[in-house]
Amino acid sequence: MSIQACSSSSSEKNFYGEPLIRECTLPAEMVKQFKEKLAALPLSGEIHFEAAFAPLESFEEVARRVKTERGAGLPFTSFGAPATGAKKDLFSRLLFGLVMLASLLVAAAFFLALFEGTAHGQSFPPPSILPVTVNPSGACSPAFLTWNSSTGEIYGCKNSVWTAAGSGSLGGVQATDCTSVGFVQKVNTDGTIGCAAGGGTTRTWSYFWEGSVQAGATGFAANLPATGAPVLANSGGTRPMAVLQWPEGQSTYYAWWTFVMPAGYTSNAAISYSLETRSADGTHLSNVYLGLGCSSTVTDNPTIVEAAAVGVTSAASTARTVTAGTLTPNSGGLPACAAGQRVWINLRVDTNVSGNVMTQPLELVGATFSVTGSM
Repeated sequence: MSIQACSSSSSEKNFYGEPLIRECTLPAEMVKQFKEKLAALPLSGEIHFEAAFAPLESFEEVARRVKTERGAGLPFTSFGAPATGAKKDLFSRLLFGLVMLASLLVAAAFFLALFEGTAHGQSFPPPSILPVTVNPSGACSPAFLTWNSSTGEIYGCKNSVWTAAGSGSLGGVQATDCTSVGFVQKVNTDGTIGCAAGGGTTRTWSYFWEGSVQAGATGFAANLPATGAPVLANSGGTRPMAVLQWPEGQSTYYAWWTFVMPAGYTSNAAISYSLETRSADGTHLSNVYLGLGCSSTVTDNPTIVEAAAVGVTSAASTARTVTAGTLTPNSGGLPACAAGQRVWINLRVDTNVSGNVMTQPLELVGATFSVTGSM
């Protein structure tokens, strides 16, 4: 920082276009004092004390002006005669402040207009509520709500027609009990409430049974009666398959399985089955009868109704054969079934079909039953 105390020179101009001081005229002692004090300030640029410098200006005033004008980006500070420069600077700052204030006012007005509540390009006052004693009818205005003071039902104006909340058009709060069918609530596209399996997501529930050979002992995951039951058997060897064997020449032997219908099961929806069998007799057929029973209370001895017979013939001697199909509850004489009920599936095999009597047993390798329910 340089500090100069000078007199006027007509050839040079200051920042404001006014004559600079280049001939030193201030008292040396005053210049010395100001130099010492100003040198201690973290300032840059030039400071000029011009011919008409007022001795009454204090050091504090000089320092304040220097700091202020450096903050405003001025490269030097002049003191003395050209006081008009300071006036110009004050005027420009006032003008700048007025411009900023006007800009803020314009912006505020714009945002107030932008966020004003509108509907279809028009502003509406808050809805008025008109109590009535009967259901409203006739034309209406969007600015009104009403309620039936007798029933408490609320109505709103939809397309110029009074519409009850809860009818779907207004999206009113509604409730439907779906627990009895094992479903959950869902919102339909028209706003009404219905029931859906697992909120609209479902899965296939499969129940699978097959045999097991353990240290030579044969077992099979099936319920068997005390008499008239198929025989547990395996073919021997290092890795035999445990099977349920229906001997040839009989028609009454049976086995059964039971499970609970899952949540989300649609009442009387189809029950899929898949039976994996084999037989050394690849020529003759066996009639397979699948029976169905469903109950919400019974756990023993349910009523079983058989579906029509399904003929099963092995593809070749001892070859694996898969027979698939469906049982439809409440159809063809079969009982009705619903979610949460216990279901029984009975399997009876007739190997003594007239004209097709089996010469070798029919063996069940595995049985699978599937239904659709919620996740």
